[in-house]
Amino acid sequence: MIKSQTLVFIEVRYRTNIRFGATVETVTHKKQTKIIRTAELYLQRYQKYQDYLCRFDVIGLNLI
Repeated sequence: MIKSQTLVFIEVRYRTNIRFGATVETVTHKKQTKIIRTAELYLQRYQKYQDYLCRFDVIGLNLI
C-alpha cells in the first residue's frame, strides 16, 4: 500500500483459536526477518519506490 510517499508492507494474521496466543504474537523474529528481506527484494525490483519511506504494519484477526 502507498500512502503519502510511504510504502506500507502489511502482514495479515488470522486465528480461529487464541489458546496458543494472539495473532500478533505469531509474528516472530524469524517472520520479521523474512518480511524485511521480502521488502528489500521488492525495493530492488521496483526502484521507483527507493526514495519512499517504508513502514511495516501487522493486522491481527482473532475469530472466537
